[in-house]
Amino acid sequence: MVIHLAETPLRPAAFLHNQIVWQKAGASSVRASITDAGITVNGEFFFNDRGQVNEFRANDRFCCPRNSKEHQR
Repeated sequence: MVIHLAETPLRPAAFLHNQIVWQKAGASSVRASITDAGITVNGEFFFNDRGQVNEFRANDRFCCPRNSKEHQR
């Protein structure tokens, strides 16, 4: 679902989807949450000076260095 959220700018009508909740996060960013079947994912969209989305961040995807304890589990 986080991919669906991240790709919202590619489908502008998706910005109006009733499952997406929007909140202002900063001067040039908004947080979005989408819930489906009881599962919620969140992300933050960042905008450039022209009002275009230039970055998306979500905390549910991360990478552990190969030598970390988390990677060895």
